Amino acid sequence: MSNSAHRKVDRLTLAAIASVSLPIATLTAPLVVYLPEFYTNALGLDLALVGTIFSVVRLVDIALDPVLGSFMDRTQSRWGRYRPWLALGTPLLMLSVAMLFFARSGVGPLHLLTWLIGAYAAWSIISLSQLSLSAELSPSYDERSRVYGWVQSGSIIGILLVLSLPLVIQRGQSDQYATMYIMGWLTICLMPLCAGFALMRLRGSSAAGHSEHGSLIEYLKLFRNPIVLRLLGADLLLGLASGMTSAVSIFFFTRALQLPRAAVAFMIIAHMLTAFVMAPVWTKVAQRFGKHRALSVSIGVYVLGQLLYLLSPPGSIAMAFLASAVAGCSYSAFVMFPRAMMADVGDDELLRTGVNRTALLYALLMGTWKVGQALSVGAAFVILSLMSFDPQRSVINTAAVHGLYLIYVGGPVILAMLATLAMYRYPLTSSRHAAIRAELEVRTDL
Repeated sequence: MSNSAHRKVDRLTLAAIASVSLPIATLTAPLVVYLPEFYTNALGLDLALVGTIFSVVRLVDIALDPVLGSFMDRTQSRWGRYRPWLALGTPLLMLSVAMLFFARSGVGPLHLLTWLIGAYAAWSIISLSQLSLSAELSPSYDERSRVYGWVQSGSIIGILLVLSLPLVIQRGQSDQYATMYIMGWLTICLMPLCAGFALMRLRGSSAAGHSEHGSLIEYLKLFRNPIVLRLLGADLLLGLASGMTSAVSIFFFTRALQLPRAAVAFMIIAHMLTAFVMAPVWTKVAQRFGKHRALSVSIGVYVLGQLLYLLSPPGSIAMAFLASAVAGCSYSAFVMFPRAMMADVGDDELLRTGVNRTALLYALLMGTWKVGQALSVGAAFVILSLMSFDPQRSVINTAAVHGLYLIYVGGPVILAMLATLAMYRYPLTSSRHAAIRAELEVRTDL
């Protein structure tokens, strides 16, 4: 095996690729946590209608991902396959964020639908570019854990940054407009700076292998790989779990746990702080025991944290803070490991077929996560609506409280535990990947 497989990626390059996570995170967190509530509570749109729009847009976005992935893999330019797409997605994201976050009373569901599609399309372009560029940085099984650990750490820093904003803004429902305005400007300002840093630091790579014309058949071929199915299954279940908690987090903390609204940001920040601290720890665990085993361990920690909410009495900030912190330990693992593992799958696909499908594989992975997020947001809001939950009422009935516990604790715990089954006897281990890389390096046709 060549020395390049063992060479570490320098920290400035890691910082460049990780910086792209900052604006994506400052968009993603408000998009799934604050924006649905903003459009129902402050702008007055129907709760079930908003949930349906978010679900429909995510499903449309999922259909777009494989098309984008195919075009990216087929792109040939002196700037490489993926860097031009990163440049393309930047202005689209900035415009869509401005239209979504700076909305005022009187906008209708069509406004939300249109610009939500734009935001998610830009999010897909930039994320696929970043993940594909990350996969090219190193062929090493262990080094990829480190690369995606940096990428995820950048994402967590961005989430912490945007979630800390409500703490410095005057509290109260009338300030929701100011909160969304500042969150929007944060993403708009960060996106060109971080994309520019990445584009200047990263070099275009003409990845090994050729890429077939994008088609439904090409997309479906990936499902013949049992390793792909395992990884997608785990990611789908974890996406469902994450989506359920994200969709109702504000409602759960303020109505079920009866915490003041100002405390919600502290709960989410506790979640993200432990995720940031644990990211390098999970990298070390993966290098010692393998990525699939590290992911399974992280799921166990997550289940423990979620169950602690059942022990949290109403109004207890300390107990809720502890539960959030423990559950947050696994957040970085849930995101970084499937992405690092998919880079290894890309090598397996290249060896088996001679076709480079890096971006298309990541389109699949992003698609399963989005399916989970889409179904969870829609289902959560519809369930709450059926239980007569009214987001504009300060007091809710017992059925609505039970529904919030079911959505925030019960469902995610079951889904996460099911995800561990997909990791049982996962075949693409460190030794297997080393053999794949060794064979790729002696092949002259790739």
